[in-house]
Amino acid sequence: IYKKADHIALGSPSFKDYFHHVLHIDHMPFTLVVQPPLIASTNEEPVVYPAGTTNIVYCGNLGTLQNLDQMIGLARLLKKEQHIHLHIIGMGTRMDELKKVIHSEKLEEVITYHGPMSAEKSAAYYLHADALFVALKGNDWVGDTIPNKLIMYLAFARPIIAALHGDGADVVRAASGGILIDEKPQSLLKAIQQIQPLSQEEKKRLGQANRRYFDEHFSIEKTVQKLESILVTLVK
Repeated sequence: IYKKADHIALGSPSFKDYFHHVLHIDHMPFTLVVQPPLIASTNEEPVVYPAGTTNIVYCGNLGTLQNLDQMIGLARLLKKEQHIHLHIIGMGTRMDELKKVIHSEKLEEVITYHGPMSAEKSAAYYLHADALFVALKGNDWVGDTIPNKLIMYLAFARPIIAALHGDGADVVRAASGGILIDEKPQSLLKAIQQIQPLSQEEKKRLGQANRRYFDEHFSIEKTVQKLESILVTLVK
């Protein structure tokens, strides 16, 4: 299919290397067209978190690639910390494991698993979160791509903590509203501790930088413009 195409739209820059080195396709034009997130409008009231608590939200798949071990490791570290709470929303292959660890190790005071949730309801957790966390494990063709969850987070104008490599890390750097970390629980804790002393205005500034980058690069309007440009070129 790829070899018969007239043009290939890439969801992440590193896919071009994959096409060249793995699929051995380098004779046709490529254009970066990142899949825009499906951002649901919500009538839900924003979640109001307890005063004096730093609240970190992860929403998404709970599988191997999302490095759930880092979040569980953070929760264990938080037993010695005060005023930090991790909120996890979603489902996946490691969902039951997460629930078992929270219960068996009595981590309920530092981590809440909210289960799967509609996009409308989960959006209410983003709006007042102190930071949103995203992770993609590994340093390979998949691990180097841009997670769609990162693009969605940018749109919600909150600070981001990202355990990402490659293209995803490049986006976080360019947006200038987040903290990049490695895959260790201690690194996630350190990043949260960097967020803790920030004023609401400082967190708002970081979030606005993320939203501005989203509007400039990943909005549905920008995506449609790119696709339209490709199609116009092909029919000429």
